[in-house]
Amino acid sequence: MATRLNTIQVREPLEALLPVFERDEVALVMEGREFLGVITRIDLINHLRRA
Repeated sequence: MATRLNTIQVREPLEALLPVFERDEVALVMEGREFLGVITRIDLINHLRRA
């Protein structure tokens, strides 16, 4: 079980996800203290593929 959660703010650039994904982890997306969702490496790949 993880003891430290990887969180990013909704307005951070996509590059902020790279260190998280290099460790094969997922990121919790936050807006301030509000939880918005979880993003995985596959989510990012699918997003970039559609762009």
